[in-house]
Amino acid sequence: MPLRSYPVAFGLRILRYLPQLRASSMGWPPVLGDSEPDGLSLFKQMPMDSDSWSEALLGDAIAYIRGSIHLRLPQHWKSAFPTEI
Repeated sequence: MPLRSYPVAFGLRILRYLPQLRASSMGWPPVLGDSEPDGLSLFKQMPMDSDSWSEALLGDAIAYIRGSIHLRLPQHWKSAFPTEI
């Protein structure tokens, strides 16, 4: 992995937030609401029409996942993928 060099201003900004990051040991703000939805729920809520994902070529990825005989995917995830795109 190559060494990276960050600007001094970035380092100073991180230094300013360091006490808060250390106090929480988390590094991210608290999530609003009762609980976080899991990945499967979020995936099922996404629109799957071709217009929404045309730039990402998601249709090709889903077709690969649905058609792959070597992919080991839990059934509850496999059933979440659309059968038609």
